[in-house]
Amino acid sequence: MRTTEFDFSGAEQQAKTKKRKRKVVIASVIGAAVLIPGAAWAAVNIFGFGNFEAAAAANGTLQIVDGTAGLTKTLAPGQTVGVKGNVKNTNDYDITVTDLYVKKAGLQVTGGDNATVCKVSFAGGTDAAYPKADGSGFEANGTAVKFELATPAVIPAGFTKQITVADVIKQDASATKMCGVKADYAVGAKVGN
Repeated sequence: MRTTEFDFSGAEQQAKTKKRKRKVVIASVIGAAVLIPGAAWAAVNIFGFGNFEAAAAANGTLQIVDGTAGLTKTLAPGQTVGVKGNVKNTNDYDITVTDLYVKKAGLQVTGGDNATVCKVSFAGGTDAAYPKADGSGFEANGTAVKFELATPAVIPAGFTKQITVADVIKQDASATKMCGVKADYAVGAKVGN
């Protein structure tokens, strides 16, 4: 006859439970290892909201630096000279100087000399309207002579640059005197391209 022994101490049951627990722990670790990389790639979108408003900028200004405007060389009979001056960009953005406008009525002989004796005139340019000092537009057409810069000059915000325009004023070769001149002028510039 065969005898079967029964273990009533629960040792056998405990051994089976330990194996089962071990399998559950291993499965949990493998499951966690699979989920963790996925969590590292998950993205959560977070937003902050606000608004901005800016009024249109006023038309900017340029400043001709006092004492820097003049002729590029001495005006003499038979000579053509240019005009130069330091222009300061008082804006907080870059500008590009493109033109020089000389007021026709403003071109005058100085030093008490007679305009007939001096024979001073413009050395080219095109008829144009002279810009109003308050920036509100232009005077009547034909009030100025416009000269384009050979190479437009970019002036960064807050910087000063010498602007030179060649061949603006001439004195006829038949003039019998060396003469001084003066004129009102403005520089034209643009913002952007």
